[in-house]
Amino acid sequence: MFMFRSTFIMEGLKWLTFVLVSAVLYWNLSTTFPFFGTGEAGMRPLESFNGFIGQTKAVESIMIELCGSAKAGKVPEGFLLTGNPGLGKTEMAKAIAIQNKTAFHTVRFVTRTEIAKVLSKVEKGDIVFVDEGHRVRHEFYELLFPCIERKGLTLSDILGKEKEIEGIDSKKQIQDFIFIIATDQPGSLPNALKTRLKDHILDFYSERELRTIISNWFDSENKKVPMDESGMPKKEALVEFTPHVLTVIARTGKGNPRQALRHAKTVRHAALAAGMNSINAPFCKSCLKKNDISKNRP
Repeated sequence: MFMFRSTFIMEGLKWLTFVLVSAVLYWNLSTTFPFFGTGEAGMRPLESFNGFIGQTKAVESIMIELCGSAKAGKVPEGFLLTGNPGLGKTEMAKAIAIQNKTAFHTVRFVTRTEIAKVLSKVEKGDIVFVDEGHRVRHEFYELLFPCIERKGLTLSDILGKEKEIEGIDSKKQIQDFIFIIATDQPGSLPNALKTRLKDHILDFYSERELRTIISNWFDSENKKVPMDESGMPKKEALVEFTPHVLTVIARTGKGNPRQALRHAKTVRHAALAAGMNSINAPFCKSCLKKNDISKNRP
C-alpha cells in the first residue's frame, strides 16, 4: 500500500511539473509574440500583424525567425510565400517590412542593370520582394544566390561586363537583405532556390478572419469619403452595415480575402447607387444573388 501511494504521488508530481512548465512556455511565447495562441478556438480578439489579419501559423514562424536573427545580429536569408491567389502573400511581405522597420522593394527583374539598380538602393535588413516568382527566369535566381548566401558581393559582380552604369557605384557592397518570393506555383521554382528560403504555405481564411478583414475594409472606405462644406464626411457617401452582413459576405469569400472583398465592394456600390446609408442582410443577399454570387463552397 505504501509503495502504491508513493508511485501515485510521484506520477502526480510529474504531471504537475509538466503542466507548470507548459504554462510557463506558453506565457513566454504569448508575451514575446502577442498573437501566439489567438486562434479561433480561444475566441480572443483577432490581433493583426502590422495590419495583416490571419495566417497565424506562418506569422508566428516568421516572427520567431525575425526575432532570433535580430538578437543574433543577423539578417534572415528570406522567405518563400506560397498559396492560392488572393490569400495575401504580398500583404504579408509588406507586414514583414513594417515589423523589421526597413524599406520594401518590389522588383521585376529583366536585365543585370535593373537588378543592380534595385540592389544599389538596398540597406541592411531591407525587403527585396518578387511577386509571381514562378515567372522569373532561373538565371536571375542563379545571379542572386551568392547575395542570399552573404558572399559579400559588390554591384560589379552583378553587372558583369556592364560595370559602368550612370548613377550606380559598381564598387558598392551589396547589403544583406531579406529576399521574399511569392508564388502560387512553387513547383516551377528552381530547387536550389527552394532549399535556400524557408517555405510558408498560406491557408484559406476562417469565416471569423474574413469578417474582420471585411469590417476593416468598410471602415477604411468610409474614412476616404470626401468632406462637405462644413468639414464633415458627406452623408450620402457613408455606408454602415449590420454584423450579419459581414457573415453573409464572408461566406461567399470561400476562405479567400480577395474574393470576399470583391463581393463587399459590389454590395457597397449597390447600396450607394440605391441611396442607402445602411446595408442590412436582406439587401446584401439580394445584391449577391443578382450578381450570381453564392455562399456555397466548391
